[in-house]
Parts: sequence; C-alpha cells; structure tokens
Amino acid sequence: MKSERIRLFPFDNFDSVLDKMNQVYQAVSGLERLILEFPKRGRILTDPVEFGRVAGWGRSRGVQVVFMTENAILRGRAEERGISVLSRQADVGTAIQRRGASAADFKLSARRIADLVHLRQQAEFIREPRASGWLALPLFLIGVWFSGFVFLTVVPHATVVLSPIPSQRPLSFYLWTAEDLSELTTSGGVPSTEVRFHVQASAEASASGSLSLPPTFAQGTLLLYNRCDLERHVPTGTRFLSEAADDPEFRSLHEAAIPSGATREVVVQANTAGRSGNLAPGTIHTVEPPFDRCVIVEQQYPFSGGAESSQPAVSERDYQAVSAKLDAALTEAALDRVSDFSTETHLALRQSLSFVSVYDEDANPPVGYAGERLTMTRDAIFSIRLIALEDIRKQAKMVFASSPVAGFRSGTDSIAVEIRSIPPDETSEQVYFKVDAVQPGYQEIDPLMAADAIRGMGIEAAKNTLRTLYGEAVNPEIYLAPGQYRNLPIASVNIQVEIR
Repeated sequence: MKSERIRLFPFDNFDSVLDKMNQVYQAVSGLERLILEFPKRGRILTDPVEFGRVAGWGRSRGVQVVFMTENAILRGRAEERGISVLSRQADVGTAIQRRGASAADFKLSARRIADLVHLRQQAEFIREPRASGWLALPLFLIGVWFSGFVFLTVVPHATVVLSPIPSQRPLSFYLWTAEDLSELTTSGGVPSTEVRFHVQASAEASASGSLSLPPTFAQGTLLLYNRCDLERHVPTGTRFLSEAADDPEFRSLHEAAIPSGATREVVVQANTAGRSGNLAPGTIHTVEPPFDRCVIVEQQYPFSGGAESSQPAVSERDYQAVSAKLDAALTEAALDRVSDFSTETHLALRQSLSFVSVYDEDANPPVGYAGERLTMTRDAIFSIRLIALEDIRKQAKMVFASSPVAGFRSGTDSIAVEIRSIPPDETSEQVYFKVDAVQPGYQEIDPLMAADAIRGMGIEAAKNTLRTLYGEAVNPEIYLAPGQYRNLPIASVNIQVEIR
C-alpha cells in the first residue's frame, strides 16, 4: 500500500491542509493512504464540516486518510467521520503490520520504525513511473497567476485626497455661580461679578377709605348783562336759579352795579353744602324778579368747591395694594434691563436678579388724606451677576473632553454657548443655569476603511463611492501612479488616503 505523510504546523488552516493534500495526490501516482501528522499545539480543524470534507476528499479519490494526533477532540471528531486515527508512535507498528511487515519489525525501536516507514515510502516512490509533463502545467499556471497578482498589487499606487467634513457636537449641562466664588471649579462653578442699578415704576388705585370733614359750599362766577336803558343794581344775596328742581339756589356774595348795555361779573355761592352745587357751565341762567326783566345771566365756567361731610380717603389697605403693584412693576422693569448689561464678553444672568433696597418713594395723597385715587412712584435698587463667556467656554471644553465621541474630532473655532434660565433655589446662595453648547469640529475618516471601500474601482466610481459614504463635502481627488492606470490598486495597502 503506497502511503505518504504530511506534517502539519500550528499556523496551518483548513484551506492550507486541503491544498497540501491535493498537491501530494497530484504528485504521487497510485496513492492509497495519506497520513496527516498534527502538531501538539493547535487544532487546525475546528468545524465538524471540515472533518466531513476531509473524509469526503479521501472517499472521492480512493485514498485512506489517517490522522496522527494525541488530541482527544481531534481523535473523537475523526472517528465520528470514519477517519482512521493513529497516536504519535504507538500505532506506527500497527500501520506497518497492516502493510505486510514482518513480526521482527515490531521489536525495533519507535525511531527505527519511523525511519523504516520513510525509506519504504521512498522506495515505492522511486519504483513508480514518472508522471507526465502535463501534470506540471497546473503548477506553471499557478506561478503565472501569482506573478500577475504580485505585479497588480505591488506596482500601482494611488493617492486619495479628501477634504475635512465639518461637523458639530451639541451638549447640554448645568453650571453654577456664587458671590464668594473667585475661580473655576471642576464641579461646574463659574466666578461672577455683581452689578447694581436702579429702576423706577408708578402705580395707582382707587381710594377705598373715607374721611369726615366739615361740609363746603360750591362757588362760581356769573356774567350779568344789562339790556335796559337805565343802570341796574344787583344787591348782595340776590338769588340765581337753574331750570332743574334738584339743583340748589345760588346767592350773590356782593352787589353789582350794571350800566345800560354793560356786563359785570358776580360771585355766587350755593345755599346748601355738598357736591350737588358743583354745576356744569350753562346750568344757571335765571335771576330772581324783578331783576330778570333787564338782567341776562350767563354761566361760562363750572362751579366747584362743594363737598359732603364724608369724603374718599387713602387707607393703609390702599397703600399695601399699590405697593404690591409697584413691587411687580419694579421687578418687571428690572428684568427688562438685564439684557442691557450683556456684552460680547460677559453675560447677565436673569435668574440672579435680586432686590437690594428702596431708593425713593412718593405717595399722593399720603395715607389718611382725602382723595379719590392713590398714585405712588418708587425708585428701587436691584443687583445682577455677570459671568464671562470665556469662563463658560472653558467649562464647556472640560465637559466635552470628559465625554469624547467616537468619529468626531474637535476644531479650532470657539465653542458656541447659549444660556437658559432655570428657577432659582431660594434655599441656596448658588445660582444655577443651563448651558447649551455646540462644539465645532470634523467628522473623522478612517483611511483604511476608505481605501478598502474603493480598491479596484475606476476613478469616477471611487469618487461616487466616497461621496456616498461621507457626503459631497468630502470633495475627493484621486491621483494614480503609473499615470496610464485607470483603476485603483486591488490591494488597499497601496492606496494612501490623506485628509487636507
């Protein structure tokens, strides 16, 4: 029985084993047995399908495949597939006996037995007639293919230039500041400065109190015209009337001498106290007889001064109500001024606004005085805290550095920040605020992945592939060497990707 042994190494795999088996089968005519000697370390064959393919290879070619190994797993898998198994030296004598060796061979040492098997294999190979020259043709074709492969993978080179892809990385986080903080902290603290300013606001409300005063009488001025030919004298106490029955009478407070065709003014006063005597212009137009024959009465101006014994007055409750309105108005006015303190380098925190003191206050009329409406004007001092935008960017840079993102590379442009107010905590002296930051940068491009994606492609196809992978902004440029090549190298190691 003609046998051959193939020694396997730890770096072999199923494909290399199958390739060695085919080479030995083609080189040895009449091969009947093929022994695969496995190394002590490494399994080489791992998948049960691979054992089945080895057994099928032997059956299809009429060759008995034998495994020589001490590995229990390999021996078990081989026996399951009907593959004969030998140990390292103990089964060599049995193998020789199967080939017809004499009983004396079994007394030889294991080393001599192995040498004897090798010599007999060589003798059988020498006795075999030489294979035809056509059998060397596949090896020649393999050599030609290998030479072409080396030429195509080593000679051509390509340089691919890609533009950086702009990208942005948003992130939100919280920072805080306090009055006694003077430097940045790792916990998100940012130093700030206090600015004080004053604002003014006014508010009014109807008076709800009352005040008891002596009643007063309404007074006014009437214009008297004498249409008669003789001078007329109107004595003190002359009555003047209106058409309405509810209106009070008025009496002159002094006498008046009215020449013919002339006019004189006379001051009159209501007979009854109260606001009922405060009459509008044109209400009084009659004088008592006999003066009504010659004297024409005209009321050009309103009467005033009449008041009841009880009048509206400003109470303490009115003052408190208007004061509450003023507090809200002052706070609103202060918030409107917060943006005035923000500059290109500093930002005013709305949530840090706080009341300091009242600068000035004016109430008209004061509490306890008569009046229908209370009008108050108040000046107050507020404070606001300013933080430097550069300090916020430094904190943002530390936050970004502590949480890197794969595939993103930061740029040199400044980090854009936007501050959001959050409700202040009345129990803490610290002022918190939310920061929405955007870090400019670039999308990282893996040169090896890019080269592997376009290897073997034409120039235009490679450019389109790169645009599909990374977008139009990548703007690919491809340079081939030698210049007559129109396709990129098959081997990605010959493609150099540069980011400019």
